[in-house]
Amino acid sequence: MNKKPTKKTAKKASKKATKKAVKKTTKKVVKKVATKKTAKKMTTRTRKVVKKASKKRASKKTVRAVTAKKSTPHKTIAMVHGQHQCHTPELRRRVKKLTSALVMLTGLAVGSLFVDVSQFFTERGLSAKAQENARVVYYNDATWVKYEEPKVEARVFISAIHGEDIATRLDNVVSTLAFFMPTIEFRRVDTETDAGRDVAREAQIAYAPAIHFSGELSKTAYYAHASELFTLREDGTYVLDMKSVDIQIAEYLEKPQTKTGVIVGAEKYEHELVVFGNLSCEGCDTTFRVVETLQEEYPDKLKVVYKNIPEEGDVASEAGIYIGQCAYEQGLYGPVANILYARSEWKSVKPLARKKVLENYMSSVAELDQERFFACLDERTYDDQRVMDFNEANRMSITELPTLFLNDQLVRVTPDKLLKDQIESILAPAEILQSTDQDQSAQ
Repeated sequence: MNKKPTKKTAKKASKKATKKAVKKTTKKVVKKVATKKTAKKMTTRTRKVVKKASKKRASKKTVRAVTAKKSTPHKTIAMVHGQHQCHTPELRRRVKKLTSALVMLTGLAVGSLFVDVSQFFTERGLSAKAQENARVVYYNDATWVKYEEPKVEARVFISAIHGEDIATRLDNVVSTLAFFMPTIEFRRVDTETDAGRDVAREAQIAYAPAIHFSGELSKTAYYAHASELFTLREDGTYVLDMKSVDIQIAEYLEKPQTKTGVIVGAEKYEHELVVFGNLSCEGCDTTFRVVETLQEEYPDKLKVVYKNIPEEGDVASEAGIYIGQCAYEQGLYGPVANILYARSEWKSVKPLARKKVLENYMSSVAELDQERFFACLDERTYDDQRVMDFNEANRMSITELPTLFLNDQLVRVTPDKLLKDQIESILAPAEILQSTDQDQSAQ
């Protein structure tokens, strides 16, 4: 016999059913918010459950068990399997960056592995491993050979106006250098074009033909055995000594500077003569006397600039530079130069004894202030001038002394009369032409 349920029993059964329903609903909600995307929605849904349970007079303990605590508008804490999961904008950015980095590194590793494997099976390519382990690699229809020496860049300055003979000689030199230095790369520069002359000016090449090398030349084995063929320049690069390979300079791309050096002659002039030499070189004395004669005959036409250059291993030529400059300081370069050219004792004595010899020489020059002259020598006042003239001669590949330039043209040094006639033909062409006509008329 069934008992009729009382009001108290019905109320108890209703609470039990409500509690069961809330618990079941809470489990579903918690399960859905376990992922990152649904974590933010958890608070709203839980609040609905709490509201619904309140309407059915659920107990406060049940509500606390299923309610998530919202601390800030951007932060949510969810109870999932007894652990806390934090979902903040900063954390999401960090995770995103780490994921991107991981994907990139993985891609690089896989790509490198693919390249190495493909190059291994095809036996082609220049991977890092191939460069490190192999000495000969076939790649892109060419065979690449590994050398321990650095790459040397070289520029060949030449023009068609230099002639076939010079071009042939230069080709032979280039082929020889390429044989002994396989890591050298040559590039031709045509000095007949404006672009070629700009390149020469930038590289401070003042003559052609010429071969200009990068500083890596000094690191090659060939340079260690043939360094005398090359000239080191102040910028650390090198040029080939054309005289050593029997190639004559065909043209000068710039004329010598005429504002520095020992300047002798008229202030107003028509022509400039630059003489590279020194006070002890063989042949310089003869050239000096020829030039002096021309200045006497054409006082208003010729300006002369002497640039005294030291010769390797010649101590006297170095001393002569300072003697000439200190005499020029007092306007007495000519008289002092004539004395030094006429006598040779000062060239062979040691530096300490040279001063006494010079004191004896200079006593014959009445206008010379000897105290000032020897103070100038002791202080080496003209060091900068010496370096400037030497660098200019180096840049223009002046290897023989004396070397003369009349205006911007090289004057080949010949016996006395021929040299004088050669310069006179430019200084006074009308007089020479008239003299020639008179000779022909007389005949």
